[in-house]
Amino acid sequence: MVVSATAQSTANYKRGEISKWSAAVKAGLTYDMVLPQGTFGQSLGTLLPGVSLDYTINPLFGLGLDVSNLKYKRSIPQENTLDVVLFGSTNLSNLFSPVRNGFWSKLNIYANLGGGLGFYDYVNTAGQTINSSNPLMLSSLLAEYSLSRSWAVGLEGQYRYYMDFDQKAGVPPINGFGVDGIVGAVSLRYKFGSRSKPHTRDVSVDDYYVTPTERLADMVKAENDALKRQLDAIRADNDAIRQRLNKVEGDVKEVKNAVDQQKAEVAKLKEAKVAQDIDLPEVLFQFQTNKLTAESNAILDNVVNVLQNNVFNSLTLKGHTDNIGTEEYNQGLGLRRANAVKDILTSKGIPASKIQTQSFGETVPKATNATAEGRQKNRRVEFDLKR
Repeated sequence: MVVSATAQSTANYKRGEISKWSAAVKAGLTYDMVLPQGTFGQSLGTLLPGVSLDYTINPLFGLGLDVSNLKYKRSIPQENTLDVVLFGSTNLSNLFSPVRNGFWSKLNIYANLGGGLGFYDYVNTAGQTINSSNPLMLSSLLAEYSLSRSWAVGLEGQYRYYMDFDQKAGVPPINGFGVDGIVGAVSLRYKFGSRSKPHTRDVSVDDYYVTPTERLADMVKAENDALKRQLDAIRADNDAIRQRLNKVEGDVKEVKNAVDQQKAEVAKLKEAKVAQDIDLPEVLFQFQTNKLTAESNAILDNVVNVLQNNVFNSLTLKGHTDNIGTEEYNQGLGLRRANAVKDILTSKGIPASKIQTQSFGETVPKATNATAEGRQKNRRVEFDLKR
């Protein structure tokens, strides 16, 4: 059940946040099981030295390489063997107890199983030295206790089976297949990188894997963060829209003020009596064109009425623009506006010989060009009437 549950979980540690490599040195005794007629003392040998390099994949499983120099006493003959074994490891403590604390969190029981080659030499009863190699299998149990974040001590029992099909070892094989031996060893292990971050050999299954509750909490937090980012984006868009609306409202208000002023000029002109010093109101134009605004068409109709009912010597039409565009372009635009007014006047019967046109372009603004209202006031033609 534990293996199935953890296989569906997600690791609680990202790559690089946990150490996985370690190495151990070993020393111990060997016991030859081939010659039961030999005494116990005659069958004892040594393991000195032995080393292993381990990569602990997760709190349950790992891989390792074991290299051991062993001496077996085969009654009178003695055998020296260098065993190289690749093995897999299972942490039984974490397998059967995913949650561990206190003393038990420092004690780990490992079951190891692997295979490799034994390179050996021995002296037979005839005094001859024999060199050979054979496949071998290794199974062991290791009890290991962590002294600190970096160091651990262990006690290990090993069973080694050497496949000696052709009896190269010089002794009768067990069941016709090979010979075997038992090894007892103590070890001292160093866990690389454990000073700065946790090591896999010291982490329980419960700490290593994310529980369903933690995973759900992470999902909820991620969704909340995404929603918060969306709300922030919506608020920012609303603020931008509000600013644009405020600007539009301001522009509309400026244009309305200009229209109201034009209407007042029209009303004033209607009520005015012809006099020697009459001032004709200016007319305004649409943006970048020589077309009058709707209100200015009404003003111009009243100007025509004044001119038709009064004697005058000359009329100068002075064209002006705002500062949008080049100075050369605006100079031409001012003249086109003055000529447009002249064309309307002459079409209403005002003599063309009495009308002159002149352009000042953007050089004589009536109001500021920094606002929409001011630029509207500057797009104009003024009347200079001489009686």
